[in-house]
Amino acid sequence: MTLFTRVTLNPMNPDVRKVVRSPEAVHAVVSAATSGSARPLWRLDGDRLYIVSDQLDTDRLEARLGKPVVNTLDYQLFLDKLQNGETRRFTLTATPVASKGGKRTPLRTPTGMHQWAERKLTQAGTTLDTLDVLNVHATRFNRQGRKLTFHTVEYTGTFTITDRNKLAQAMLAGVGHGKAYGLGLLLLF
Repeated sequence: MTLFTRVTLNPMNPDVRKVVRSPEAVHAVVSAATSGSARPLWRLDGDRLYIVSDQLDTDRLEARLGKPVVNTLDYQLFLDKLQNGETRRFTLTATPVASKGGKRTPLRTPTGMHQWAERKLTQAGTTLDTLDVLNVHATRFNRQGRKLTFHTVEYTGTFTITDRNKLAQAMLAGVGHGKAYGLGLLLLF
């Protein structure tokens, strides 16, 4: 069973503030709480942490995040209700890149970012109706002594579902690169 979990964090808790400062620290918390699961997807959005996983150990979440409010649902029930022809609002934080010769280059122009999102969402079984870029920023952190930088884009918009099975797969697998660090989780409203 695939789970969708919304964790409401207490930003006043010093342990929470320490964890949310680094994508690597959040990754470690999510990995510990979903140990044994296929690669989970997650996204930190303000004081909310969203997780898609096969299993979840809430005790491990609480140990690192100090008694958050945890709501978990059977994600497959939601995915099964998606219908072709349905229009949905979405949000996605991703790292749009172009790959050439095995090297990834961030797309930084508005046109490049828009085309990347349109291509990825079309591959995910949708037709893009509207697309807005809310925020573009670089996320930098150290991982095992190496400095990593993700050029992230926060997208929002609407699309029409053309292939509900492809969309469900994209929602389970994520969109783009950097999934281990909180990118690629497609949220629908």
